[in-house]
Amino acid sequence: MKIYKFLLAFLIILPFLQSCQQDIASLDDPREAITGTGTAGKEWRVTDNDGPSGAAGYTVKISKNDAEPTQIKIANFHGWGTQDVLYATMAGLSLTIIQKKLDGIYTVVGNGANDVDGLITSDFKHITFEYTYDTGDGPVNVTANYGPMPVPSKKKTTVKPAI
Repeated sequence: MKIYKFLLAFLIILPFLQSCQQDIASLDDPREAITGTGTAGKEWRVTDNDGPSGAAGYTVKISKNDAEPTQIKIANFHGWGTQDVLYATMAGLSLTIIQKKLDGIYTVVGNGANDVDGLITSDFKHITFEYTYDTGDGPVNVTANYGPMPVPSKKKTTVKPAI
């Protein structure tokens, strides 16, 4: 009998749990799942292995490419500055990097399997990119993990009573 009560409670709660997760199909523009709404874009915290250089951390801004309805723009890609942006095509939860030379030095190409260079998690909170860049000294393979920006902590201020 307990199992039936549990199943009944689960079936009642299930629709509420499913409605809490954002669904990419419900968005007018699926890119908004990772760019936010509007034109300002959304900031992401990135850590990558940077090949022989070791771990690196930086912030990027992902926004929509208004000229192409399936593309996003990534400013400060690989921490190389905001003067150039890298473009990627979004299809569902997959991203494909469009080869580009950034900052006049770095040629970037995606190197994921089946032309998928980036994968977005189903909760839209993390992105993993695999790509290669080359400055002319040989290719460097990189895995970059994008995550949400940390939320600033609210410190409590205590006022000491006057004595």
